[in-house]
Amino acid sequence: MNNSHNRTRMLVMLSLFTAVSYLSVYIIGFKVSFLTFDVKNVFITVAAMLYGPVPGVVVSLLAALLELLLYSTTGFYGFIMNFLSSASFAFVAGWFYRRHKTMVGSYLALTLATVMSTSLMMVANLFITPFYMGGSMTDVAKMIPTLLFPFNLIKCVVNAALVLVLYKPISLVLTRAGMIKKEGGNARYLTGKTAITLLIAAVLIAVSMTVFFLVLGGKIDFGT
Repeated sequence: MNNSHNRTRMLVMLSLFTAVSYLSVYIIGFKVSFLTFDVKNVFITVAAMLYGPVPGVVVSLLAALLELLLYSTTGFYGFIMNFLSSASFAFVAGWFYRRHKTMVGSYLALTLATVMSTSLMMVANLFITPFYMGGSMTDVAKMIPTLLFPFNLIKCVVNAALVLVLYKPISLVLTRAGMIKKEGGNARYLTGKTAITLLIAAVLIAVSMTVFFLVLGGKIDFGT
């Protein structure tokens, strides 16, 4: 009975994370050339770190499907890229963090997720983007150093930094609401370690978005 209750609570929370991930697409987006990113990976990754890598992939798939059916202008190719980016990042972060639940573990998990997701997207762009653009692999390869690589790296770094900011408060709220088991560590949010994490996250976001706007020529889309 208890296991059934736990599964029900997890399904409810995964549904909530899916909904929030999808709705975040409408709030704010960042665009450069034909590429866009938003903050939905933050909530998908938090779900993976709380419930495990496989649930994170499930949330990635559901959120990508909702975006394909209700919002996307890039069709099936966009859906594939969307899912691969979210799922790879969330899976790696969730897999590593579930085995190393410490602050350093979270840093390493998100760093590894950034490296793996960015690398995967370079390969995916080579094989999928030519179909979307109607060009060749050579054309896409030329865009990697000047657009595709910096864009995907910035996207991952910004999402990783936001996960560092939001993971603990979300986990504390869910713990106090009885939706997840209490994790080890300090039950307070504002601690010395938290302050360091917030500073690191702020620097990462500031540097990444400076490059995004000033070097790549990106722009913000509100309420898209």
